Amino acid sequence: MLFGLSACCVGALVACGSSSSDGASTPGTGSDGGSGTSSGANAGLDGLPEPLGTGPEEGVEAGGAILASEAARELSAMRSTNYTHAVDVDETSGAFDYDCSGFIDYALDRVLPEHFRELEAATVTRPLAQSFVTYFTGDSYSLPADWQQVAKVADLAPGDIVAWLAVPDDFGDTGHVMIVRNPARADATLAGAYDVDIWDSTLDVHGTSDSRIGNASANDQTGLGTATIVVYTDARGAPTNHSWSQVSTTVDTTKVGLGRPL
Repeated sequence: MLFGLSACCVGALVACGSSSSDGASTPGTGSDGGSGTSSGANAGLDGLPEPLGTGPEEGVEAGGAILASEAARELSAMRSTNYTHAVDVDETSGAFDYDCSGFIDYALDRVLPEHFRELEAATVTRPLAQSFVTYFTGDSYSLPADWQQVAKVADLAPGDIVAWLAVPDDFGDTGHVMIVRNPARADATLAGAYDVDIWDSTLDVHGTSDSRIGNASANDQTGLGTATIVVYTDARGAPTNHSWSQVSTTVDTTKVGLGRPL
């Protein structure tokens, strides 16, 4: 199966980069597209393994459970990974190379294709971090029946999507987007803040607990992995600010969008 994702490399249509724990950021460039193939006893008609068919966990909508299972599957199948703006996945060898939005787009297109088509139709053909933020915060787009805005950070569940915009001086970077691994939990020391475990593809690790640290499969500690971010809330519980990791001293104030596939 050939899997290609492409984006225009001009203006706002650039793939998302990432912010390090000290607030530094790497500009993004457009995706060149890529291909992926796989084989095996559990392969579907398109040559890829069939999506996991486990039911949703308690408190998790069906779409969220499916997306969480796919993220976990990719991480388990991964034998090598690299952060790159070209989506280049080879399921046979276990190579998963993509950027943050490429990871989400690939997962959605594989297990929730109708959700992905709706996202593309409302935003751009190759949805970026900025696209998810706009989609989930109601700016210019109304969510169809297959998607739901998550109003409170405390309500985040596995399979939900967290996205934020880049800080203003990050030239060419639209932001960052991630999939939630576990229910959000109140931070033990920061009032109004929540620790959120995530899957993502990144160029910079999220602090000392990031799974890419010391992982020989992660090229230069980049690409697919797990970590924990911090999201701050207002009096209503809505997202306001965010930090790249639990140990980061930088709190960014760019817009945060939270969404759930149903």
